Amino acid sequence: MTLDHGGTFAGFGGDSDPFAAAVRATGTPMIITNPRLADNPLVFVNDAFCQLTGYDREEVIGRNCRFLQGPQSDPAVVDAIRAAVRQGRAIAIDVRNHRKDGSVFWNRLQMAPVHDAGGDLSYFIASQFDVTAELQRLEDLERHNADLATESARRLQAQRDSEQRLRFATGAGRMGLWDLDLISGELTASSVFRENFGRLAAEAFDLPVLLDAVHADDRRRVREAFRNPDVDGDFAIEFQIVRPDTAIGFIQMRADITRGVDGAPLRLVGVSMDISERLKANEEKSLLLRELAHRIKNMFAVVDGVISLSARADAAARPFADALRTRLFGLGRAMAYVTPPEAVGGSEVAPQTLLVLLHVLLEPYGDLDSLHRRVTVSGDDVRIGRAATTSMALIINELATNALKYGALGHAGGTVRIEMTKDGDDVAVAWCEHVSRTLAVTEVVQGGGFGSILLENAVVRQLRGQWSREWTATGLQTNLRFSQARLAR
Repeated sequence: MTLDHGGTFAGFGGDSDPFAAAVRATGTPMIITNPRLADNPLVFVNDAFCQLTGYDREEVIGRNCRFLQGPQSDPAVVDAIRAAVRQGRAIAIDVRNHRKDGSVFWNRLQMAPVHDAGGDLSYFIASQFDVTAELQRLEDLERHNADLATESARRLQAQRDSEQRLRFATGAGRMGLWDLDLISGELTASSVFRENFGRLAAEAFDLPVLLDAVHADDRRRVREAFRNPDVDGDFAIEFQIVRPDTAIGFIQMRADITRGVDGAPLRLVGVSMDISERLKANEEKSLLLRELAHRIKNMFAVVDGVISLSARADAAARPFADALRTRLFGLGRAMAYVTPPEAVGGSEVAPQTLLVLLHVLLEPYGDLDSLHRRVTVSGDDVRIGRAATTSMALIINELATNALKYGALGHAGGTVRIEMTKDGDDVAVAWCEHVSRTLAVTEVVQGGGFGSILLENAVVRQLRGQWSREWTATGLQTNLRFSQARLAR
């Protein structure tokens, strides 16, 4: 069998054979091998094959196709092709081949045997497709899917861990979980939530049951809160309940509000807590504080009475007694500022300015005229709200007490200068003491006892401010700095 100049071979049609013409002209790379010849050589390749592999026809005719194999060819795939050739059967397989320039491509080989009229194997005809891009996309997709699966597994595990931590936290804190659909009214409640209301975990518990458990004094308010939770921020409410055993309890419920596209509330998801013990402890603390405040007032009254009785017998002592009683009265007023509101029955201290508070608290340390001469206040006055008043009163009272015991107010001619300066959102307060004579080293008290602890707690922890002090031979300078917004609370 001989080849012609066009890569054809005797017996494979001719120019008049439409099948042969189609194989030569197709854009699909096509080859024909002759298994009757040694090593099953190529006897026909079309132009598309040459374009795919980079080889000229003259370089490949008469050679076995193994020249397309290379370092990246899979030996198992090559063995499968060889087995199909030995067995004279068809095969369709993807094989990684190498072009003449060494570049690698994925070749989708589809090979079939051709038999003669007698049924004997005559040729193998094969088509080849470059499916590199297709397989690369498939590989990228598989990699992407693997990444998605890994990320999904990670997120699922993170969610499980988060749910486990939430269950631990809510269980440890005896917090119930609840979910209320505001459209359907369906309430989903955890076992701890039911226990908060004195119900068993297995008992049915829906919104009507919850509302029935609310004390009659609070039921209307709670029902309205669930009906119209259209509030800014989170949902929060506290109310009394009557448990099945008729015991009174107190429940706190908090939730995030899920809203629709129009802003209307759709769902409440949150936690509940039985705050009965906490309120009981607060009430006991409040009672103790009220008792303490009452005893302090009584003590002032007793001392005032003793001074009055003592002065009646000695006319010369009356001016001194009157001055002392005035100071005691001032100390009593100062005590009202440093006493927490719950200690006096929950009454609120009206919002003040820092200047007003300074005058009230410093009045006991001297008569008004003397005070004006020895204490000067200047600068920018700022508002001070109820929440900050007690802490600020403790700070001023501590500084004034120390000034009387160790500093300027305890020395003849000593003065205190208080300067308030607004600095952006903050206010700086400088407490400057000056003694007319130079203090000996032994007279300069460095501080570091309970008074310093009290100042640190009031300035830093309660008012979130800053403070520093410097002791000099002529007196103490204390620098305080607070957020104006914090003071105004």
